[in-house]
Formats: sequence, structure tokens, C-alpha cells
Amino acid sequence: MYRELEAYDSFMTICMPPEVKEFVEKTLSLNLSGVPFSGEGPDFKLESVNKNVQHFLPPVPGPKDWQIACSNYDDLHMLKRMSQDDMGMPQQEGHGRTPPNIELQARAFRVKLREKEYLSNPCEKVDHVSLSGKALDKEAVRFCELAKEKRSQYIDAFCAHYTGVVKTGSVRFKTNIVCITQEEREMLNDINRKTVSEITDVIQQKLTLVCDEDVRGELSEDFQRNVLNKKGKKARKEDYLSFNEILDELLEAQRTVDNLPSDESQE
Repeated sequence: MYRELEAYDSFMTICMPPEVKEFVEKTLSLNLSGVPFSGEGPDFKLESVNKNVQHFLPPVPGPKDWQIACSNYDDLHMLKRMSQDDMGMPQQEGHGRTPPNIELQARAFRVKLREKEYLSNPCEKVDHVSLSGKALDKEAVRFCELAKEKRSQYIDAFCAHYTGVVKTGSVRFKTNIVCITQEEREMLNDINRKTVSEITDVIQQKLTLVCDEDVRGELSEDFQRNVLNKKGKKARKEDYLSFNEILDELLEAQRTVDNLPSDESQE
């Protein structure tokens, strides 16, 4: 979802007139507290203001109560602060949030790395783990490269679709993630978690791996007739999974034969 939102924003930014683009860049984030690094979008800031407005509402507010509270919010907020000052009550600026110390946080993280000896001879390690000991995916070492590549490919496909360069049947483009842990990789490859459309792509890819042309042709025809174009009723997800199991067994037998010595395979 967030990748699609980013693509929409990128596409709209490209199409904006210069004066509109300049205005959007200036108002893209707001900082009302004065705390560094706390700039957020207007929607998040409105949520914060909305919480403060609720302090001036009755237990069961109606539309008129909301209108009065929102219209007089600045005056009511100032009156509240003046009353608290008169009563000697402490003021909490920034909703009690402690300003973050980025330098202190970075130093603490470096200490953690040294304690774990996490970066000692990283190239000599075959199996990488996180600081908590969780097994990492082998492709995680190329995270920056893969993330940039996938992001660029997605935005290019998105813009090509909406500019009419390429017309697809749907705006839902494939968004393969960059796996960080081995657990994420296993979940990504789990055929049972995939949609029917994704399982169909997997099956068609596996069909190309069948060496025997006659067998490949029979399986392709069987898949088209009994699964994709099943007569009488629509094929269920279980039908796709069952066909995938048949393909897996065939490909496993094919690999076994390929690994046999030449004289044994001929027998």
C-alpha cells in the first residue's frame, strides 16, 4: 500500500507546475513543537490537535459541540493555560515528550555493536544473524542495492501504466519484498500463502523446467483444461495447489535422474 502511495506522489510531483511543486515541498511536513526531527505530515498533526480539542467537549458531544470547540480552540487553549498558571499548575510543552538525543542514541548503538563484536570479520561469516541472534536472509547484505532497484522498477512500471506507455489489466503491480530474515524468505516462498494468480505464475514457470517436451505439452494442456478452464465450476485454490504438488514431484524425479551417473541413468 505504501509503495503505491509513494508512486502516486512521485507521479503527481512530476506532473505539477513549478509553483505548485514549490508550495507542496514547503508544506509537506509541519513542526509545531519546536523539537528537532519531529516534522510530520499535516494529518498526523491534526490528530494531535484533535486530541486536545476533545478536552473541551462534553461526555457525549454533538455536531454543535464540535463546531464550537474547533472554532474557539485557540482561545480555549489560551484560557486553559492562563488558568493553570494562576493555580500554579506546571505546563507540559510538546505533550510531555522528551526531545530525542540523536548523538546519544548513535553512541549507544555503536557500543552495542562492539559488545556483540558484530562487525568483526563480517566477510568470513557465511550465516549472518541479527543483534538478537535471528537468522538473516543471505540477500540482506545487498539490501540497499535491491531496495533501490525494486523501488525504481515499481515506479517506472507505475508511471508507464498511467501515462499510457504500457497498458496493463490492473494497476496492482508485483511488489516482491526485500527479505531481511530467513523467516520472511520462507513466508514469501510458501506456496500456501500465495494468491491463485501468484500460484498460476509459479506453475507456469515450473512447466518451463520440464525437460521432456511431450510431458511438458501434456501437463500444460492438462493445466489449461482441468484447472484454468475447468468445466462446470470455477477451480478452487486447492486445485492449483494439487497441480503444483504434481509438478514438484515430477521435477524432483527429474533432478534425481540428472544426478545419477551416466551408466545408471541409461539403465
